[in-house]
Amino acid sequence: MGKLVNQSCCFAQPVAAPCLTEPRDLSSQLRRAKLERRCGPASLLLATCPVCCKKDVLIMNDGCCHAACEACWVSTVEERLAPAEDACQRELHTPCLAPSCTQGISQRLQRHIQEESFSVNTFTTNAHAEVARLQHCVKEVGLVLAHPRHPGPVCAHCGQCRVALMRAGGRCSHAVCETCWVKHFEMQIPTARKACQQSLHSCCLVPDCGQDISPELWRHVQTVSTELRRFVTEVEAELNRLQRRVTRHRLVRPASLHAVGPLCPVCGTRCIALLSNACCGHAACEDCWGAEAGRESERCRASLVAELCGRCIVESTCGAMVSP
Repeated sequence: MGKLVNQSCCFAQPVAAPCLTEPRDLSSQLRRAKLERRCGPASLLLATCPVCCKKDVLIMNDGCCHAACEACWVSTVEERLAPAEDACQRELHTPCLAPSCTQGISQRLQRHIQEESFSVNTFTTNAHAEVARLQHCVKEVGLVLAHPRHPGPVCAHCGQCRVALMRAGGRCSHAVCETCWVKHFEMQIPTARKACQQSLHSCCLVPDCGQDISPELWRHVQTVSTELRRFVTEVEAELNRLQRRVTRHRLVRPASLHAVGPLCPVCGTRCIALLSNACCGHAACEDCWGAEAGRESERCRASLVAELCGRCIVESTCGAMVSP
């Protein structure tokens, strides 16, 4: 593309009537009809483009009436795509091509450029879709957004520029990006598995805050992260399995979902829940009760006893029968 000529006469408002001779070839007729439909006949004139210095149909910008050819308008806007994407802008800042003009490109011309350029259309569509996705997921929590044509807000946790930040919600007003929320909870998974927690501690990641995030945000990060969904599904499946074997009130587990799981008093293993004996109330892990049932089965088989009569294994002095 040719360089802009810093002469006021090149970008002066056109004084000739914007009348065009009827093109003879079909492609030129179709192109002219398209431009007239999108930009209006009064916005077109046949002249030399002040940017590329080629004679072509020029499109005038509403407001300042500076004109350039379609290719120069499109290419100039496309040059702003990469910086806008890096800055997480939601809209392009598109000033007039004239060097000393402060007028922005009109909405009508912007729509035409977007229809002509696949990359410009993709940028606009993706930016609007991303904001719509986040707003749909966290309606009550809310988003932190910058002006559409300004660089996006900077996440205080990772220091990266983002399209939007997500507030923690609840009693906390801190806001970080979606990526940081997800990483914050994914980092808890190994520790939570080792501690046999029923859930992660869904609190704000800002140091010294400790406030719980909103249930809405917690559900959202689970939909984004495969690791989080796997952890939640595994815990729920294990608890459901145990509850199918015994009644709910016979499962011994912490009152707080993100507290450390109980220790088995027999083998010392930490578990997500212990099974209590309804006859005495003592609790042990599933493996210890199962091992005792196996030993009792061998004793009964050796003694030709038809019915199991296991005893409590938690305390040697208990002597209570094991509930069925």
